[in-house]
Amino acid sequence: MATIRTFKGKRGTTYQAIVRRKGYSPQSQTFDNAQDAQDWADKLELGIRDRTVDPAKLGKKNRLNSAIDVYLKKKIKGSKNERDTTRLLRWWELKMGLVFLAELNAFNIDEQLDNLDASGSTKNRYLGALSGCLTFISKGKYGWIVGNPCRDVERHEEGKARQRVLTKAEVQKLFAYADKLATKATAAAEREGTGKRPRWQERQLPTFLRLAYATGRRRNELLKLRWIDVDLENGSLYLDDTKTGDDQMSYIDADMIAVLKKHEQEFKVEGVPYIFRGRFPNKPTDFDAVTREALKALFKPDRKGEVPVLHSIRHTVATEMGSGGATEAQIMAVTGHKSSASVNRYVKKTEEAARAAQAKRKT
Repeated sequence: MATIRTFKGKRGTTYQAIVRRKGYSPQSQTFDNAQDAQDWADKLELGIRDRTVDPAKLGKKNRLNSAIDVYLKKKIKGSKNERDTTRLLRWWELKMGLVFLAELNAFNIDEQLDNLDASGSTKNRYLGALSGCLTFISKGKYGWIVGNPCRDVERHEEGKARQRVLTKAEVQKLFAYADKLATKATAAAEREGTGKRPRWQERQLPTFLRLAYATGRRRNELLKLRWIDVDLENGSLYLDDTKTGDDQMSYIDADMIAVLKKHEQEFKVEGVPYIFRGRFPNKPTDFDAVTREALKALFKPDRKGEVPVLHSIRHTVATEMGSGGATEAQIMAVTGHKSSASVNRYVKKTEEAARAAQAKRKT
């Protein structure tokens, strides 16, 4: 006889079906509604009774790589997080792809995370991606695994969000480095001729960094920009499907327009829609590796031991506006933040403003 247990938590009510039969180890699975839990339990009990299912062998037919392929195709394909989730799960596939699902446990999962050279927050992202995959293939018509071993893996401690701000001099230093890198890459590409590595990252880096600094926008929002999204006559950028879930506009000044026009002459070709073209026509390039190397090479850790990252440019833009007296609404209009709570830390807190606010209590 199956047992259905009900759990109420922050994410709502879940139902755990537990099947206990003599000669077999207990089998359990969690569902979002009671009927699915009961159906799963009934099907498993019927299979045990008719000797068509052996719970002890569940998960021994399929490996992790198969589960990842199914999850990416059936659940993640076309979603907003497809690119990032795919990257995280392909790492798991590389490390444990041939492991049978029945052999996955908290120990061997945690062991892989321990060997990953990354921060606690990054490790938690890898764990979350794997957990989503295992939860998906444990439910409904798949049922490839009983339970989710990721739930038994202790999450890593996450550090504070990076607060490193670049000074004006440091920004110019970064631009100069990128210009020099692009010049060398262009010369190398011309010397090597066609058919060799085109060095798209290095050659387009100066434009990308200047656009990031001019707009204060997120990395992915800029990488997704297509030529059709840019109006160079009016200095406007159409940002499709931003992190906040809506489409937004961003505006650039005459200097940035000139930079993009020069970039257009050099890199725009028929059949390639993206501003920052990559190796393949249907995908933009990725500046992660080259910017990470540049920032580490140029800047020493600050008093908090932090080295700037690409996102530091966005943080710098918002900080500069706040220091210049911009309001929350004005900063949000430029950077695309959705809530005032996200930009409140950037707004200048002056003694004059504090005293003026206190004075209003007396009127």
